[in-house]
Amino acid sequence: MSSAVRSMAPISTQVVDVSPTVVAVGPEGVVDINDTMVRLLHEILQVQRQQVELTRELLQFSRENRQRQQNELEAWQRDNQGVVERCRDVLGTLSRLHSALLGDMADYINENQELLLENDFSMSEFVDRFGPRLHHLSAMLSIFKQVSTPNSTEQGQGT
Repeated sequence: MSSAVRSMAPISTQVVDVSPTVVAVGPEGVVDINDTMVRLLHEILQVQRQQVELTRELLQFSRENRQRQQNELEAWQRDNQGVVERCRDVLGTLSRLHSALLGDMADYINENQELLLENDFSMSEFVDRFGPRLHHLSAMLSIFKQVSTPNSTEQGQGT
């Protein structure tokens, strides 16, 4: 047995350098990869900081714009108390109209679903029949809700 082990050829080994200081040759000459990575990471960090600053500015602008709109709405509500009250009075009715239209649409879809899926004419007829009314009624409901919402000074007085 010992002669069989001795007759085997020695195993060749190869040394691989895995050190982190790998060097590459670029247009500027010899470049340390680690230095390049650090530089790129630093640039990424700078861009992210700029993005954070721009996001903060955008958020501040949005807050100021929203506050300005809220102030304008509150001023309008103060100047038009009668209109605001009338809008509040009919908001429930308008909401029920909106709900009824949605219910009618659902019924129509259930009754005509095969035609709607198979026929472009039926789909166009459906959109023509319900689309404009739904769009306009939804817009009106949204406006009435916004106008009828008590402003912050009224909410503070009511409590």
